[in-house]
Amino acid sequence: MLLADKSSTEIWWSKADVEVGRLAILAFMTFPGIGIAP
Repeated sequence: MLLADKSSTEIWWSKADVEVGRLAILAFMTFPGIGIAP
């Protein structure tokens, strides 16, 4: 998940913040043996 510049990264994260959290929780619950890495 690499983006062109810092401002785009900040906007993307603030926008996808909640969705990323839900996906991380779902992934952790589905694959508890897999570590979550950025």
